[in-house]
Amino acid sequence: MAIIFTRLTDTFAAAVHGVDIAAGVSEADFADIVRLFNDYSVLVFYQQDITDEQQVAFSRRFGPLEGTVLTNAGGGRRLP
Repeated sequence: MAIIFTRLTDTFAAAVHGVDIAAGVSEADFADIVRLFNDYSVLVFYQQDITDEQQVAFSRRFGPLEGTVLTNAGGGRRLP
């Protein structure tokens, strides 16, 4: 399925449709996602049923992840 996007505001942000992160994202689709990210800065992927590990794997495709200080012990878990 081809990636489709909808602008969310006049200046930035887009909703991305036609991608299933849990199933994996092809190199061609990821190139489209990177282009959209560079154009809109904020991307929203609705109704993605993914695990924390799948989200981290997808995020790593953009480059090294930034570390975060966990200040709320109930706010989540640390992932490698």
